[in-house]
Parts: sequence; structure tokens; C-alpha cells
Amino acid sequence: MKIKVDYIMAIASSFVIILLVVTTMTYQYRPREAAKLIMCKSNLKQIWHCLQEYADDNNGFLPPKPGAAGLKKLLKYAKNPQLFICPSSKGYIPAKKGTPLTEINVSYYYPGEVLHIDDAANKIICRDKAHNHKLSGFVLYGNGRIAKLKDADWLRMAK
Repeated sequence: MKIKVDYIMAIASSFVIILLVVTTMTYQYRPREAAKLIMCKSNLKQIWHCLQEYADDNNGFLPPKPGAAGLKKLLKYAKNPQLFICPSSKGYIPAKKGTPLTEINVSYYYPGEVLHIDDAANKIICRDKAHNHKLSGFVLYGNGRIAKLKDADWLRMAK
């Protein structure tokens, strides 16, 4: 009988230890992901500042080409090419200084519409690529506002 009680106690102790490990790992993950979200928003805000500087140098116009080709025009204004990679994205190789931006080292999408900065206030001028965050992503408006879209709104945007 004592062996049965010891066996049950061992199983119960193991269960408690497993529960504690899982709970601790979950709480450690949340702050890391929260920090990545903050860094992602910061990157988009810095991209907005680069777009503002580009527009100042180009009579108010934003880069006309979509994707990495348009964002490549901002390298002159960016202090660090890693700015163009969302910290939550996977599989992107950061550009090194002096290396051109390509779709391999850019995890944000720039639509590249030929917009004058004055007409861009309520239009999305940059956003996360589809798989940077789970079922959500950030969008950058021409007025510098950053919004997080979730679920169906994000899936519709990220197509």
C-alpha cells in the first residue's frame, strides 16, 4: 500500500513541476513578444521619418516603386538597414551597410504609389508583411499614425 501512495505522490509532484515549467515558459514568452511588438512599431515610426525626409528632398513626393525597391530609396536617411526587418519576422537576412535592400532583407511592405506627402495622411504608406505577427500586423499611415489590425481586417489587408 505504501508503494502505491509513493507512486501517486511521485506522479502528483511531477505534474506540479511540469505545470510550473510550462507556466514559467509562457510568462517568459509574453514579455519578449511584447518587446518585439514595440520594436516593430518603432521601426515603422523611423521608416515614417525617413519617408518624411525623402519627401522633403523630392518636392513632397514619396518613392514611386513598390516593395524593397521603394524602401531602398530610404537607405540614405536610415541609420541602420536593420530598420527594415520586423523583429518578429523569421527568415529575413539583414542587409549590411552599403548592401542594397531586396525582398530577402525587408519584412515590411511599401505599396509604392506615387503619392505626394500632403495627400498621404489617411493612406497606408507602409505595413508589416503577412507573417511577421500571428493574425495581426501594424500599418503606417501617411500622417505617422500606426495602427494594429487583427483577424479578418489584417487578413484582408495582408493579401
